[in-house]
Amino acid sequence: MKREIYDITSEPKGELYRQLLTVALRHCDEFLFVDVPGPNYGENDTSLQAGARDLVQELRPHFVKLEKSKSWPGTILSEHPRVDVYARIHYFRLDLRSVAILARVADHLYAWRWPELPTDLCLLRPDGDAWLVNIAADEESYFQVTKEEAEELTRIMPELKVKRLYPQH
Repeated sequence: MKREIYDITSEPKGELYRQLLTVALRHCDEFLFVDVPGPNYGENDTSLQAGARDLVQELRPHFVKLEKSKSWPGTILSEHPRVDVYARIHYFRLDLRSVAILARVADHLYAWRWPELPTDLCLLRPDGDAWLVNIAADEESYFQVTKEEAEELTRIMPELKVKRLYPQH
């Protein structure tokens, strides 16, 4: 079935944010967030502050992989001459325990930004595609879902404000 883009027009906060994480368990098996060290950082350096580093450590039992990349769902780092910046993308399993941690450390979707937390919590389907894309610093987020999945989301969470944008290619 064709997936479409549904913009989240009002940030999920509090109980709605926690409910969104729980509903994601029906569709997703992984999540990611991002650390974007500056251009003068070394290969293994991090921009994460103490609380964010503690979170990464707490999520260690759910760890899947760490990738170095210039892009992640919804974001592509801009290129600058003589500046080589890569993001460190942390992938974890999404399950009841990791959802409880994500719900405890943040109470709204756009809390996922540097320096308090890692950047851009995104939720991923088993095929690796993003189900929820979050660009927290820009306060933008959207779902990549089928029409049926969008109807299910608004039925389960009537407070969730979404607007269909366009089909995914």
